[in-house]
Amino acid sequence: MRPNRDNGRSEGGKSDRGKSDRVRLRAALDTAEFGRSLKWYDSVPSTNNLAKRWADSGAPNGALVFADHQTGGRGRHGRSWIADPGLNLTVSLVVRPDCPPAKFGLITLAASMAVRAGIEACCPGVSARIKWPNDILIEDRKCCGMLLESAIGKDAAESFVILGIGINVNQASFPEPFDRTATSLMLGCGRPVDRMLFLADLLRRLEHLVHRIESSPDRVVREYEQALDAIGRVCTVTDVHSGARVRGVIRGVDTGGALRLETQAGVRLFHAGDVQMLTEAA
Repeated sequence: MRPNRDNGRSEGGKSDRGKSDRVRLRAALDTAEFGRSLKWYDSVPSTNNLAKRWADSGAPNGALVFADHQTGGRGRHGRSWIADPGLNLTVSLVVRPDCPPAKFGLITLAASMAVRAGIEACCPGVSARIKWPNDILIEDRKCCGMLLESAIGKDAAESFVILGIGINVNQASFPEPFDRTATSLMLGCGRPVDRMLFLADLLRRLEHLVHRIESSPDRVVREYEQALDAIGRVCTVTDVHSGARVRGVIRGVDTGGALRLETQAGVRLFHAGDVQMLTEAA
């Protein structure tokens, strides 16, 4: 990873719970950089926006923005992210990867693998699935979504990625229409999950995988494909720009994380799109 330009630590958040949680997170962290620089808020519109402004002013690699409640959270393609205060994880991470911008897309693949592994470690018996590119499902219901935003500067030192992660941790119910499609770790494993311990473990796993992107990106792609249980299955992909739906068989991802879909016209690559699995065999 690139050298940090600013090693300062800046924290916010005034509630007693926020102060206690910050102390517990600090004690649980086992990382070199990820989460070591921290800004903590009780409530903000968007952690990604705050992380972007912090990165523009020199936030170091691994700088973390945490919000106990996010009022204007958004997912991919401008969708909203709904999460009750004090129960879930809404964070954004500044990553300054030491790799070409063409590989930045692998960071969201690494994050999905880190979340999936973290869920299965803290919730024995729960099977978490990755839906391309970075949704995490438990029993076909979504518990985690991500939003990756890249900034490419004039040179490598000015380039960075903002990785926003929203995880439903201890939320017991969801408003309509999300009640039919969303779940949480607590609902999946039948007991509350310690948010700070889970976050510390996630940051450790993610830091390790980002290092792997820098040293062996092809290995990250292979590991992601092994975790993506949709390989060989029939699906439709809806192009987010044109709205066109394309049917085909998922064959994996390319070296930058784009979905490889085998269609009647040949293999097509999708850098963004909505995947809907079909029941028929390939």
